[in-house]
Amino acid sequence: MEIQINYPWTDEEKATIREGIIKLVDSVRPVLQLDSLKLILIPHDFGVELIDFQKKNGMRTGYTDNGLGLAVAKMLTYVENERLVCNIIINPGIVLSMFNEETSSDAVHIFHHELCHVHDDILKFDLFHVAEIDDLFAGKNSTVCQVSYTHADLIWSEYIATRLSSTSKPSDHHMYIESFLEAIPETLNRCKKPKKNIKDI
Repeated sequence: MEIQINYPWTDEEKATIREGIIKLVDSVRPVLQLDSLKLILIPHDFGVELIDFQKKNGMRTGYTDNGLGLAVAKMLTYVENERLVCNIIINPGIVLSMFNEETSSDAVHIFHHELCHVHDDILKFDLFHVAEIDDLFAGKNSTVCQVSYTHADLIWSEYIATRLSSTSKPSDHHMYIESFLEAIPETLNRCKKPKKNIKDI
């Protein structure tokens, strides 16, 4: 596992950060499968370097940045020599918060959550042998595999990452409840147009 730090911290700060990240990863290895974790990238500019990484590795580009949320970390996968390769790109502000006594518990929880996505994607790859849903539909895969992977990717993955990372959740952490309550009216609004279009047919 490589830790690449592009943010302009001093060499001493980078060494401290690398040491802290390695300790955190090692602390969850007994319960998470992380063998495919190749890179942890701490960019100078999260959005720009995330998109660059996606383009360089032939992935769909983009990340959450809308009225409901803004990505601060992203786990990305690709297949290399028939093996899954997992990479985590994490906002330098989150990394810095991991070393601040007042904010460390939230930041560590976010990083732990991404490590849980690595674990889940390894298990999905072992079962389906693809890293992206598009790859499943491109090959000669059964409809059952296509539907199962779609559900695993859209429904299960976020649930299990949240559940597995709950052990590091700060006691006063209610972010998911607030996000869920904010998402309900937005989701209802987004559903109205397609529903109206179906009725008009």
